[in-house]
Amino acid sequence: MSKRDRRGPLRRILPWARPYRRDVVIMIITDVLALGAQMSQPLLIAAMIDGPILHGDPAGIWGYGAAMLALGVVQTVMYVLRRRAMLASVRLEHDLRVACYGQSLRWDPEQHARSGSGHVVARTTGDLHTVGSFFSFVLPYLISTMFTLVFVTAMLLVLNPAMGALVLVAMIPMVAVSRTFAHRYEKLAVEAGSRTDRLTTAASESIRGIRAIKLYGRRQLMLDRFLAGAHGLRDAELSLMRLFASFDSVLVAYPILVLAGVVAGGIAAVTTGALSVGGFVAFTAFYFRLTRPVMVAGGLLAQTQLASAATRRVLELLDTEPALREPRDPQPLPAGSLAVRFDGVVLDEDRPDSRIDLEVGPGETVALVGATGSGKSRLAALVPRLADPVSGRVSVGGIDVTRLRLAELRERIGVAFEDAVLFSGSVRENLTAGRPAIGEAELHRILELTRADFVHRLPDGLDSAVEEQGLSLSGGQRQRLALARAVIGQPAVLVLDDPISALDVRTEAAIEQRLRPVLDRATVIIVARRLSTARLADRIAVLDAGRIVDVGTHADLVRRSPAYRSLMLGHPGPEGGHDG
Repeated sequence: MSKRDRRGPLRRILPWARPYRRDVVIMIITDVLALGAQMSQPLLIAAMIDGPILHGDPAGIWGYGAAMLALGVVQTVMYVLRRRAMLASVRLEHDLRVACYGQSLRWDPEQHARSGSGHVVARTTGDLHTVGSFFSFVLPYLISTMFTLVFVTAMLLVLNPAMGALVLVAMIPMVAVSRTFAHRYEKLAVEAGSRTDRLTTAASESIRGIRAIKLYGRRQLMLDRFLAGAHGLRDAELSLMRLFASFDSVLVAYPILVLAGVVAGGIAAVTTGALSVGGFVAFTAFYFRLTRPVMVAGGLLAQTQLASAATRRVLELLDTEPALREPRDPQPLPAGSLAVRFDGVVLDEDRPDSRIDLEVGPGETVALVGATGSGKSRLAALVPRLADPVSGRVSVGGIDVTRLRLAELRERIGVAFEDAVLFSGSVRENLTAGRPAIGEAELHRILELTRADFVHRLPDGLDSAVEEQGLSLSGGQRQRLALARAVIGQPAVLVLDDPISALDVRTEAAIEQRLRPVLDRATVIIVARRLSTARLADRIAVLDAGRIVDVGTHADLVRRSPAYRSLMLGHPGPEGGHDG
């Protein structure tokens, strides 16, 4: 583990605060000045008691009153200026949120699947709010408390060294209790955070799958699962509250017991002349200023431990590098048509001998067919580099995809999945996908090409709102929009993973006919589960258990491949296999 990794999470997050160090310096200076004004007040009161009040000089009190008023004004101004630190903490929270979200976008789909949807949501919302609250409220108060303890300790020792030393010794048990509390609270806070993650994931999955839950009558099952998670989170948070309540009761009761000793010792000191009346009042006032930080120490420690646990989880996200790395010395893709080639590609580490060798020439269309789990979709996903193979090489345009910038590679590739993904926003925004250069005429042409011209019948046409995940549209409508998004901009390579499976036969046939010019211009890889889709291809590759067992035209495979006939025609025999 590196030296950086051994540092505490809150220390590791400090570099993010560098752009706001001026605000932090202002916060510290104003805190010190406000504290100085506050701590001068007991000394003024002591001087006023031992001076004008003791000597019966009412006129002399006015000067002390004016000084107290001035100190109050200074303290108020300093607190107002300290607000800059709070504004800086909001900006810091924003910077971290953008960084966390940006880092999550660099992860590949498998990394997101492993971490769960609740992981990133919890990090970029609740955890970062906890971190921001620490820097805006808890950290300034910690700094103020530190200066208070130093200043008050010095004043107690100056006013009466013996009594001051006894007070400090009496505070030692509180330090030991606080350390034990901090250690136990952090462990419980980490457990509560983990349970929050799991509950967020469960809620997110339920919302995404609400139609299946209702269709199959799984409401009670999902509710029971959610309640189990909610009860677990409740128990974890109750454990935190019980621990805090026990510690807080000690913090409140113990200083009061010490105060009794302070009063008894003060009376004795005043009686013997070791301490003036004003000095005793000032000593008692400083003691209360010492107990205040001690009494709120529980809350500060609790918030610090919560912030530490939240920061650790945020740093885990930021430290998780994407599995798919950008090349250090990227090569440019050539212009024009692009060939796709798989050389010795292994899809499954449990099948190291199942190697795939396949070349798709420029402008050629190749269909991938095979039984469920044969590796069709995973092989197709290697082309836009949504994943990397276990071993072997995937090249586009004669260049290994690991040597290409991901943005440039994916800019030249259009992809459409069977599970059409749409986002909240307008139809236009979903189609252009961040490419504002797409003109109106091109959009209308693509909508006509993919039979997605139903968009013109929506209330606001291309500017109609699409609800979350496109659930306001039918499955076929979502697939047509996703297909339109894939072919916009005339990509050099098209990867189509059974993108029109939700359509009826007539609509599918019409789209396939209209797509012919697009397929003729691009290099196309189609994951086909239906015969009509497979017959769009110039060649068909048959996959089985992560390897290609045959490649040929539809007619060739019907004649010689029992596996193909069984998959696409429903029987292994050659008779009747030419499908008319």
